[in-house]
Amino acid sequence: MSKILIVDDQNIVRCGIAKMLEDLDLGIDEIYEAANGAEALDVIQAQNPAVILLDIMMPVQDGFHLLEKLQELSIHPYVVIITSHSNFSYAQKAVRFHVDAYLTKPIQQEELEQILIDIFTKIEREEETKEHFELYRKRVYDYRLLEFLRGNNVLSDGESLCRETGIAELQGDRMLFMVTSSLENAACHPLYSRIFRELFGPNWKMFESPGSELLLLAGLSGSQQEKISEDLAVLLQSSGIQQKCGVSFSPNQFAKFSDAYFQAKISLAAAMEKDCVVYFYQEAKRQVAILISCKDCDSFLKIFHTEDRSHTMAYFDNLFSRLFSSGMKIEHIKLALQSFVNYVNMNLQERYQTSFSDKDLKDCIEIRNNLMEIKLQMKKFYATLYEQWRENGLLAGEDTSHLIQKVLAYLQTHYAENPSLSLLSEQYHLSYTYLSSLFSKQVGQSFTDYLMQVKLEHAKEILRDTNIKITDVSAQTGFSNPAYFCKMFKKYYQVSPAEYRNLH
Repeated sequence: MSKILIVDDQNIVRCGIAKMLEDLDLGIDEIYEAANGAEALDVIQAQNPAVILLDIMMPVQDGFHLLEKLQELSIHPYVVIITSHSNFSYAQKAVRFHVDAYLTKPIQQEELEQILIDIFTKIEREEETKEHFELYRKRVYDYRLLEFLRGNNVLSDGESLCRETGIAELQGDRMLFMVTSSLENAACHPLYSRIFRELFGPNWKMFESPGSELLLLAGLSGSQQEKISEDLAVLLQSSGIQQKCGVSFSPNQFAKFSDAYFQAKISLAAAMEKDCVVYFYQEAKRQVAILISCKDCDSFLKIFHTEDRSHTMAYFDNLFSRLFSSGMKIEHIKLALQSFVNYVNMNLQERYQTSFSDKDLKDCIEIRNNLMEIKLQMKKFYATLYEQWRENGLLAGEDTSHLIQKVLAYLQTHYAENPSLSLLSEQYHLSYTYLSSLFSKQVGQSFTDYLMQVKLEHAKEILRDTNIKITDVSAQTGFSNPAYFCKMFKKYYQVSPAEYRNLH
């Protein structure tokens, strides 16, 4: 259950305690011994014992010096002081080092046993808590991954999600995505696990959505894809699994995973419609008349980037005209539209470094079953984006100086409110990082430095033109602390506000 280290300079004492521990039925794994603090530190770093039975007075290095060293190294075992001294100062020091128990020699076996039972109980509880925390943490990251794949968290920290969900461990230049229909019983989990172990060894991960739908990911080399398509279909069909599966492939790039997920969902819909176990997106792609292809999405992006609003709106008229006449079921059309929105918006946000919300649009596609309503909502959404970005000079590679001029004008009238760069990035639908970089590049100084300069220039005007108190000048120009205002004023102009007023 646990490792215990006995630290005492007397060999007879160490042997006696070790014999007591061996006689106790507490599930102790290993018992180690050390004659002083220096020896003990080597054992602790090598073996990581859970509990240390520690004498205080020892040659070379005493017990308290060892505890100081453990604090410096952030090593925190349970510690029971064992000593023949009943000096109160020792007990005080023990408390300062958060020692868990204090025993005086000669040690009574019953007393030692009760102390260890209490400590081992705490260790068990800590391990249970840690297991619960790790499970909760995994569920949180799994949920964030599924939200990202569904397009609800486009700007997530991809590197962190890949690492925490284990996707980063998957090797290969492509990724296989498989989505199942809702699980009917738990027996499917081991069947899927066996099949994926057979195909990929350890190179796969499995996640379960709140709707009991399995998402399976595996890393692939390019040469594996065709063979995997054949082997996976054969294994699934021969395994006795009654679930339907949709499969897609994607480059091993986190930004592309979301589109691959929706492709797998489209394939799952086809599998259910055709009543087959597994359906591959390559097959679904051939049904161009009833699907929105990646080529369609790229065509829209090109129009959005380079042409006027009327062409952007006309695209949706043509797209929905094709969908209306396709004969495709409404739920399949909605899946294709979700894939379209996800693919397009990720590309728009990446290209324009933006941070817009498309939740209302996605909710409309998910909830509404009227294609005309969905069409109008999509046209409204992209028309609004188009106008905002055209106004800010972002479309078709236009000069962005107009946007920065608007920011500068805003600061001249709102400087006293201490506007943040985060606020302005939201106001102009740009990412914080992009606006910060753009501002510094075009203005020649950081946003913070520029705002400080604007505030101080206005303070100079007030000092020249009025006789109001320095504290009021500070408040009027957005400084909450007059002392800080005076300090910054002198830093910029080499004179205090009062001296500046006297000079002017």
